[in-house]
Amino acid sequence: MKIGVDIRVLMDKNYSGVSEYAAQLLAAILEQDKESDYRLFYNSWHDLSGRLNVWQRDKAKVISTRWPNKLFNYCLQKSLDYPKLDKLLGDPDIFWSPHFNFTSLKPSTKSVLTVHDLSFLRYPQYFSARQNFWHRALNVKQQLKRASAIVAVSENTKNDIIELADISPEKVQIIYAGS
Repeated sequence: MKIGVDIRVLMDKNYSGVSEYAAQLLAAILEQDKESDYRLFYNSWHDLSGRLNVWQRDKAKVISTRWPNKLFNYCLQKSLDYPKLDKLLGDPDIFWSPHFNFTSLKPSTKSVLTVHDLSFLRYPQYFSARQNFWHRALNVKQQLKRASAIVAVSENTKNDIIELADISPEKVQIIYAGS
């Protein structure tokens, strides 16, 4: 099986929260799964290969584009629906996003999206205007509807996904961090 993974959350030098979750889970998956081929995608105007090549393995290949992130995310991925990340990764059987991001995929590509929380939908008044703009631009509800399967990190997150995004409970599986 060929699996595409969005590792853009791992671009920061120091991990916390979602990036720590993604790094630990990806490390465990790559250690245990010796059969599947992994294609790990990131985008950065700066050359981060020295830091992200730690993920390069026999069965895991890091693939990147070199666009400024704002241009790549908002202009290309969101507005032009280009480039198709799955095509860049050699048409994986499934594509995993460990967090919300601008992600252009072919309609036929199966995808899994991990959701850590939807506090920005439940309590937008506690977020800045800039943060609320960003969350609206991400079109989170559409990402949830488009995903083939959704991983929620808690029962509360699953309930929020069902209630706030009108997603079928059968589409959401709870996988606790560290499970």
